[in-house]
Amino acid sequence: MLIDNKRILQSKNKQLVQKLEQYENRFCEVSDAKTGISTLIVTKGDQKIFYHSRYNPMQEAKAILSNQLNEETGYVLLIGVGLGYVVQELIEQRSDVRFSIYEPNLDVLSCFLNTFNLSKVRSKNFEQLFSHPSELTNLNKLYNDLAEDRAQIIISPIANTLYANEIKQFIGGFKNYLTSYKDSTITDLRFQARWTINSIVNFAEILKSPNFFKHIDLKKLENKPVLIVAAGPSLNDEIENIRLIKEQGKAYIFAVGSAINTLIKNHILPDALFSYDPTPKNAEVVKRVKELELDIPLIFGSSIGFEVLKNYPGKKVHFFTSQDSINSNLINHNSHVIIPDAPTIAAIALYIVGGIKMGPVMLVGQNLSITKEKTYADGIDYIDDADVTEDKLKAYKVATSTTGDEIYTGSGYLSMRDVIQFYIKQVGLEKNVFNTTKNGLPIEGAPFVPLESLLETHLQENNIVDSSIFDVENDYNIEDTLNRFKQYENYFDALIEDFKKLVAVDKQIQEAYSKKLINNTQSYFNEFDKYFNRIEKNPFFLQTLAPITRTQYKQLVDKSDGVRFEKRPLKKMEKYINVYSKYIRTMYVGIVQIQPAFGELKKSDLFKKEDV
Repeated sequence: MLIDNKRILQSKNKQLVQKLEQYENRFCEVSDAKTGISTLIVTKGDQKIFYHSRYNPMQEAKAILSNQLNEETGYVLLIGVGLGYVVQELIEQRSDVRFSIYEPNLDVLSCFLNTFNLSKVRSKNFEQLFSHPSELTNLNKLYNDLAEDRAQIIISPIANTLYANEIKQFIGGFKNYLTSYKDSTITDLRFQARWTINSIVNFAEILKSPNFFKHIDLKKLENKPVLIVAAGPSLNDEIENIRLIKEQGKAYIFAVGSAINTLIKNHILPDALFSYDPTPKNAEVVKRVKELELDIPLIFGSSIGFEVLKNYPGKKVHFFTSQDSINSNLINHNSHVIIPDAPTIAAIALYIVGGIKMGPVMLVGQNLSITKEKTYADGIDYIDDADVTEDKLKAYKVATSTTGDEIYTGSGYLSMRDVIQFYIKQVGLEKNVFNTTKNGLPIEGAPFVPLESLLETHLQENNIVDSSIFDVENDYNIEDTLNRFKQYENYFDALIEDFKKLVAVDKQIQEAYSKKLINNTQSYFNEFDKYFNRIEKNPFFLQTLAPITRTQYKQLVDKSDGVRFEKRPLKKMEKYINVYSKYIRTMYVGIVQIQPAFGELKKSDLFKKEDV
């Protein structure tokens, strides 16, 4: 390996360097093509295969790029590098393109690194070189690059023959990532505004309520048995067991989401309700609690739909969520515990009770599936499309339940199970959690044990529930917090001033582009950078506007290099308009969206009493 190449690879892929240092090339040799430049011969079984054209490898490389490389491409993964002729041609033709190299054959890689000097490639263009995805310390970074609109994969002709299995596995892994990435992006697009709006409106409620991790005496909950009751169809079959547990105080009963209504219908009041859904529909879940004015403690995520908290009759206890970038910064209390977002409130409840060492933990009604008869337990009449039809069943996968029956599950339920299984391991619950759900989807780490069996083996003690545990106040410094809020508003005012100037420069750039005027292009971009950089550093942007536009802001960050490194003035303006002008419009919409949230917050008693 050339000395320069070893130095460069040490910072990019140490594992590959170590592999190659211990590897002896036996199946690859460099030979002369008809034109006199080098080509590569690979031995595969009894065959000797030319990796490049045996006549003119450089001409072949030009043809590969001509046929495959798109004009708008900003990032390329090259699969199959050979002696690097495509790399050489790429850096000569398109100095703006970033690229990585995937070469599964160590013999070929050895020849490449002995002949091609990577130091002639600009460091900002060269991302990764690997022989197997497992070598990469951050494989998701590679997948993220490939998920960009302007990214593409270029496969050398011979690689499809030599590495068919490796390519298939890599593309399969990338497709799985894209499915997950798409689900995550859809979730962000669906909820990003609500997460932020809720966090603003909920500020007053959070200041009035205790924090679960700071103000509740969690020592009293350690080693105490707990039921996490979900709204799956099997909950109907556990009502009498739950009633017995409640009446005799054998375990804490925490309802999650809609299960509260099945319990209420059966005259069972849980010890608390966990809730975090940011949508307005979440208010339907607690409608009956409000109508009956039931004193059921609500343990809520700080980005919960604000409609849920309004006029809630029971005690309210909050925890900060990872989707709330506002309140944990405004409320000055040392080392806030932040609970990560999850696709189901059951997973969050499990994460919390496992983290504070409650146990044994018993999952009830956690079907993660539907049956031919039911989607949810009884008492839940506000969910659209809850009926089971033949067409609905066709959209699900058939699975075998905890009790050996046929059930139907789908990608949403499987995603929930994945998170639940991950949290069981993360909080160390493997030996202290049971899945009591009859006819539910099996959960790894939570063995199936019927609830009636656990009553005999793990729930023999009575009166272990402390019903007053949530009757506490917080010790937040209101004056200090309101001063922080005032500073937060000042940051907003400063952002608006910079945003107005940003819009003015944006208008100049768009007018210059429409008239094909390029004389003042760089001065416009310098002025734009000054205001945009100030906005990006503004705490209000970081805590509020960036989260409310998170999907679009990520797209801007991913595409910004394509604008920055474009040298052609008109092309640079065109790319700028497609990336930055588009995001400026999104920022404006975000600013408009949050105004009513601040108006709603200012109606609270907190601001009627304080002059802020």
